[in-house]
Amino acid sequence: MRLVYDENKIKKAIKRWGYAPEHNYHHYKNQETKHKENVFISFKNEMGVLAQKSEKRIWRVYSSILAPKNKQLDLFLGFIDYIFTKKKAKKVIVEFREDFREKVLKRLKNSNYRGCKLNYVLYWPIFNMKKWDSRLKGKDWKKIRNLRNRLYRHHKVEIKHPNEVSKAELKNVVMEWVKQRNGSDRTLYQQYLNLIKNNFDGCDIANTIVIDGKPCSITAGWKIPNSSNYYSAIGILNYRYDGLGEFSNLYDLIRLKKEGYRYVNFGGSEENLLEFKKKFRPESYYKTFIFSIVKK
Repeated sequence: MRLVYDENKIKKAIKRWGYAPEHNYHHYKNQETKHKENVFISFKNEMGVLAQKSEKRIWRVYSSILAPKNKQLDLFLGFIDYIFTKKKAKKVIVEFREDFREKVLKRLKNSNYRGCKLNYVLYWPIFNMKKWDSRLKGKDWKKIRNLRNRLYRHHKVEIKHPNEVSKAELKNVVMEWVKQRNGSDRTLYQQYLNLIKNNFDGCDIANTIVIDGKPCSITAGWKIPNSSNYYSAIGILNYRYDGLGEFSNLYDLIRLKKEGYRYVNFGGSEENLLEFKKKFRPESYYKTFIFSIVKK
């Protein structure tokens, strides 16, 4: 087990073992700030843990464990033992799906560590693109059809790649979004500024809705490693126009269906934002649980 900072080695591990939505090197890189350092804990055969550590010795596991399913639990337990004993971690924050969380908590009962109470739960909607109706037929789609048509009727609407728009204008979209969001969302804005700075590296698809000559939204995502599925990772807007959020997400889904993706993951969110995502009629959902692990 060792600490790795080499970009190529981290990319190689993700390419070999990646399977989760956030297994994307550039997205991982964009999470890094002056207060949070990215650290890849490497095991044999390119397996490992994408992690971050703060100045206060608080660690976070970034996304799921990079390893075959039958090795993930033991590898994770080795990771926490390493950071608590060798790196003097105060705690580690993790986000796991329900089944893996239960396995971790069961193993922690007979260890030197314990799982704390849940911080919060995220809900992840999944779209089956073979079944998703891009024609928007029927009464269930009437409201969204009307919102889309109204935007086209009253405004000049263009779709551009964000790299065709000035960085200053894109940053303005981010900052207008920040003003409208709550405290937990506000902490995320630096990753979006990093994404803009790095020219949307790592994104397979990125769109900006331009209305009457002004950029109003940024959506972006990528193909999930070792799958035919897509992760819609970024979705922000300036809230200037009624129906803008519906329009931008609808445009992405229609394009993703044309591109031939099998499933589309619309990202984790708390229940209030989940209600918005339900408008687009996902087929299923799963949950992830965010909690901390500390020494007993």
